[in-house]
Amino acid sequence: MVDLRSLSDSEASGYITSAFLASLQDGCTVVLKGGCTYTILGNTEITKGVKFVTGQTLAGNATFLVNGFIFNASDISDISFKKLDLLTAGDKTTANFGGKYIFNANLKNNVNSLSFEDCNIKYMRGIIRLQSQPSIIKSLTIDKCIMDSIGGYGIANTDIEDSQFNNVVISNSTISHAEKTLVNTKSKNGFGSVTINDCTFAYCSKTTNKLFDFGTKTTLNVGLQFQATNCLFGTSFTGAATNGISCSGTDSSIRFTNCFKTADLTWILDATGTFAAYPLPADVMNYSNNTTDLWVNPAAGDFSFKDSSFAGISTTGDPRWR
Repeated sequence: MVDLRSLSDSEASGYITSAFLASLQDGCTVVLKGGCTYTILGNTEITKGVKFVTGQTLAGNATFLVNGFIFNASDISDISFKKLDLLTAGDKTTANFGGKYIFNANLKNNVNSLSFEDCNIKYMRGIIRLQSQPSIIKSLTIDKCIMDSIGGYGIANTDIEDSQFNNVVISNSTISHAEKTLVNTKSKNGFGSVTINDCTFAYCSKTTNKLFDFGTKTTLNVGLQFQATNCLFGTSFTGAATNGISCSGTDSSIRFTNCFKTADLTWILDATGTFAAYPLPADVMNYSNNTTDLWVNPAAGDFSFKDSSFAGISTTGDPRWR
């Protein structure tokens, strides 16, 4: 373990560098000071397993002001972030929310597991983008997180052929103002298994984007097993008609269980206006009112329930709001 809580705020700001991370033992836990901001420069290299966590504090989470980590080793064990605020210098008004990523992977790597727990992630062009050279992330876990203001590369994106997220689990989380979420339109085995449990989505999927975009070819996401359970879906990124989910991969399966969508989440029609292009499946139940009728102040990130008569009030969405 390496404890950085004794550093002053000015010392801590630029302390986490490629050289610092290279000096750690594989699997080392780095304890961070609550309320302190650590600036992560672009292309900061992670070459081995590491765990970042905010230590016990009354000062709130530590903050990573990120410009983009990269993986730089052929095989990396486990990387985790716990009780952190991960931000960029952008904001809601900045183009591409600042244009940065947590990971913008541009080298060929195999990562055993990558996880985020109890984190606030905001103002990103994308969270994890696999690009330039194929990488494999065997396990991606996001639990008890809030993700807001995510641009066109989404939460996880295989942006080059042969990149893969083998197993993705997103649970007990809130995703809002995301232009895209999960994206693979280039890789045969881009996503293997996707499990989404007890999550709240609102203001996601911009214009003709798809909320979950697994492509429209039989040769993409072959064998994908997608299961969403106890999830809520509010209106789109702009409130206009959008698309829900696409996947045509051979032997793929898309299932939704005990999920609801609000009345103002509407689908783009085809050229004749006779049917929706890529809606969420019919087994996603309809809530008869709009996003602002269901939640207290969703645009500002308050998804506490306003409508006490909603049928899924005790069983659906991010549990923090129930």
